[in-house]
Amino acid sequence: MYGAIILVAAIAAVGAPTADAPQAPRVAAGPWRLTQVGGKVGCTVNLTDHTAPGGQDVKFPSVCRRAFPALKDLAAWSVDPQGSLVFANARGQRIVALAGSPGGSYEAKTADGTVLHLESAPSAPSPTPPAGLSGAFSLTGSGGTVLCDLVLRANVFGESGRVISRSCAAGWTDKDFAVWSLRQGRLTLMDRSRRPILVLKAGDTGIFVSVESKADPITLVRRRPPHGLSLDAHEALRDRQAGQRHPLA
Repeated sequence: MYGAIILVAAIAAVGAPTADAPQAPRVAAGPWRLTQVGGKVGCTVNLTDHTAPGGQDVKFPSVCRRAFPALKDLAAWSVDPQGSLVFANARGQRIVALAGSPGGSYEAKTADGTVLHLESAPSAPSPTPPAGLSGAFSLTGSGGTVLCDLVLRANVFGESGRVISRSCAAGWTDKDFAVWSLRQGRLTLMDRSRRPILVLKAGDTGIFVSVESKADPITLVRRRPPHGLSLDAHEALRDRQAGQRHPLA
């Protein structure tokens, strides 16, 4: 009798989960924010619950595929037994596995050395207001390299404006960005004669990506205003500095 009780207790102990057993992270379908660690490029990845080869279907905009070349063939997602979030192509072949962290985010290094960071973005992005292109932005190239820092001012309708400040790296100092125009989702940066220098297509909220498909993607992303100044204060400072460099005769 006692032997039977001991045997039943042992079986129950083996089958019961322990409080210390690690639990695999739960990945919820929906929008997730993908960024490059150390860079300034970001996109929204929509993880759906629709079945696809290699897991569930992924919605990933074409401009984001260009901004993240390692994920250009991304088509599906799944969670492996270790709790990592796996991205796969349309044939179900693994592209990269992102390891989970205690905060609920995921990170991985791709074959080209890019470190990806993924975190939940449950709130839908709000539409860009008419004056949404007033502010400080950075033009970034491959790997998140900053090509130019720009400060843009929009007109009252938000469809055009001026570049009130620019600071560019070597190789881009000859780009005389002076004015800009936004038409049908395309942002054109022009010189003082209104000749186009760079054309970008609206992607995820807050970013624009170059439309030239054969070149490395160039991305325009928002940054903090320089020195924490407002646009008006920054423009006044720029005018004072220009006056000091070129005083009136």
